[in-house]
Amino acid sequence: MEALIRWIRPDHGLVPPIEFIPVAESNGMILRIGDIVMMKACAQIATWKKELLPVVPISINVSAKQFSAGFLPKKLSDCLKNCGIDSSLLEVEITESAMMGEDNTIITDLCEIR
Repeated sequence: MEALIRWIRPDHGLVPPIEFIPVAESNGMILRIGDIVMMKACAQIATWKKELLPVVPISINVSAKQFSAGFLPKKLSDCLKNCGIDSSLLEVEITESAMMGEDNTIITDLCEIR
């Protein structure tokens, strides 16, 4: 299962991610959006567990900006701990832009997340 964010503007209707994600990345809002998606995905898994429903992993997308901002492995770990869920239930999908270039920080973070 994949957590996907959608934006519905009351005066405009559905705004596709292809339109708002680049804007969010350029103005730094992607960091807050990423935190919200991470928290909501973990909370949903915790809710399924609490209600004794079948639990499946949820994958979340992570952008290069989230890696560059630092502390991504700690944020993931804290979110999992706060929700009381196993790390095997949260999968991290890396956007293509996150892997562009030769940033050793990203490689280090990926190893830590793994």
